[in-house]
Amino acid sequence: MAKATKLKSGNWRCKANYKDEKGNHVNKSFTAETKKEAEYMAAQFLVERKHKQKPINRTIGELTTEYLDSRSNLLSPSTLRSYRAYRRTAFPVLMATRAGMVDKKTYQAHINEYAEGRSPKTVMEAHRLMCRVFQENKIDIDTKTIILPPKVKTDISIPTTDEVKQILEASKVKGIYFPVLLAALLGLRRSEIFALTWEDIDTENNRIRINKAIVKNTDCRYVVKSTKTQSSTRSLYMPPQIVEALPERKADNERIFDVFPDAFSNRFRKMINALKLKHNYNFHALRHYCASAMLKNNIPNKYAMERLGHSTDNMLKQVYQHTFADTHREFDKVMDDYFTNSGI
Repeated sequence: MAKATKLKSGNWRCKANYKDEKGNHVNKSFTAETKKEAEYMAAQFLVERKHKQKPINRTIGELTTEYLDSRSNLLSPSTLRSYRAYRRTAFPVLMATRAGMVDKKTYQAHINEYAEGRSPKTVMEAHRLMCRVFQENKIDIDTKTIILPPKVKTDISIPTTDEVKQILEASKVKGIYFPVLLAALLGLRRSEIFALTWEDIDTENNRIRINKAIVKNTDCRYVVKSTKTQSSTRSLYMPPQIVEALPERKADNERIFDVFPDAFSNRFRKMINALKLKHNYNFHALRHYCASAMLKNNIPNKYAMERLGHSTDNMLKQVYQHTFADTHREFDKVMDDYFTNSGI
């Protein structure tokens, strides 16, 4: 802080020098009738500013916003978009509370309140953001001991092979055959399919390269980013059905599909509704079908994970339970017959 200087008006001016959040040097002037008063105002400003800069004296909302701004070029666009949504809607009272006033007990109370009427997954995602903010600002809360809503086992719906045949035939009429084929035969994600460019297609070796995805950013605009995980970047063999269905080739850097995922999903949903199948399958169900086909054909989990771009076999285990439910019932009958014939 510089010493106060006298102005032509007879007043005194003192400049408070500090660095802003971006590291830029900033001067703020304070004017008073006396030298002592001007210097006091400048000193008081610097003390209060330093006090407010300490994480414990700032609100959780301010720290969360700062965390997201500092990670805007590091987090994936879709992750950043969902985190900013949680910043706006999750834990409104907590966001307005100074970090120094938050302990494990109060945070647990906020979790309990937020969990009412919301899915365990939503609560978990909001909690995950808070964990990162707490860790970033060294806020002493043992987040590992926070009690979260138990996960709900979801019953996935997987189309049968006959149903997939119906879906494929209908998709030819609707002009969406190739994306449906990629999902059913290779298990590609929607975001991966619509990010494909012609340079990803190797017709000489019948290979397709998956190395990017198209997702919405914080402005709800579609952007192309890297794949979901390192395991999601992969090169796959294209079976004859896919090679034969390839559309007319364009420039290498052009996207193969010139529609956006949301528009495609609307067309797919209308087509499924018209087919009146056992379930109103979403597009992701075709990826589950591909996984179930591999399991039925005794494809090793490691290969199935590589084909689907998974880093763990969690989804395969879930599909496995669904796919072999009929087989389990057959085994149950074998055991029933054994005990009955044994006179037990």
